[in-house]
Amino acid sequence: MADADIGTLFALFVRPEHEGRGIGRALLAAAERWLFDSGRAEIWLLTGAAPALRAHRLYTRAGWRLDGPAEDGQVRYVKRREPSPGPG
Repeated sequence: MADADIGTLFALFVRPEHEGRGIGRALLAAAERWLFDSGRAEIWLLTGAAPALRAHRLYTRAGWRLDGPAEDGQVRYVKRREPSPGPG
């Protein structure tokens, strides 16, 4: 689930029996495209702060940058739109 009005991804889950098949990466990529296509230059998300959460690895491998703690004890990640390639 994502909200283009505020540029955030706020829910991305894969059922345990379907993990390890690239579904999470595909859902994340689709949500990123949709949010960036809505005109956002930067998008963000919150996730649990526990270092053992697999979400941290998913987000960092996808190019998200840890932006610090959130007020509610979670952590915030941000991702900026990649610059468009210039004329050839």
